[in-house]
Amino acid sequence: EMPHLKKLSTSPSKILPKIELNLNCGSDTNYPPSYFTLLIEDVKSLTSDQESVVSDSLQNRPIKRQRLDHFSQEEKIMRRKLKNRVAAQTARDRKKTRMQELEEQDSRLAAEKKILLMNTVESMKRIQTLEQVNSELKLRLGGDVITTQKVKVEIIENELSSTVLEDNSSLAQASLIKGTQLKGQALQLLSLRMMQIVYLPVIARVQTFLICYSSVGKILWSLTS
Repeated sequence: EMPHLKKLSTSPSKILPKIELNLNCGSDTNYPPSYFTLLIEDVKSLTSDQESVVSDSLQNRPIKRQRLDHFSQEEKIMRRKLKNRVAAQTARDRKKTRMQELEEQDSRLAAEKKILLMNTVESMKRIQTLEQVNSELKLRLGGDVITTQKVKVEIIENELSSTVLEDNSSLAQASLIKGTQLKGQALQLLSLRMMQIVYLPVIARVQTFLICYSSVGKILWSLTS
């Protein structure tokens, strides 16, 4: 039987995991001391290979793998199994950390969802109260509007009756005023017509006299000069 391997423990300060071997085998199996020394050397070579891989990757150099010519077929199988176990443990650790991150994200989103639900409930309550206040105000304003409309109708009726009386009186006054205005306009037109008939020939004669006088003056001025 193979010796039992404990669970790998990784620390954040170190890149490579520590491998602890439990060499307490059953009483029935007796392994030679050379077997354990080979196993320990294999583990050391595995860690040294991983360290060399990390250093080479940091220095951007090609990875140099150790030759396995001095190992037997059984030792190569054992080494491969150890590598697979280390890789599986690192994958499990990564999966565990990723699951923890997802759980934290889920809890944070659930808390945000609760807060949003509370805010929506409060906003809905406020909307309901505002709708009630709005309906009450509409009812109050509706009663006030009816009373104001009645008062406006009465005022309009009174104004219409007063305007009808004023229109009747104003029509009588306007007929008298129009008659006097027409008579005055007729007299003004007659006077203007008489003035045109009398004064237009006189004005024309004066203009012709002034033109002749100015032309004679110009001729005399040219002769004397």
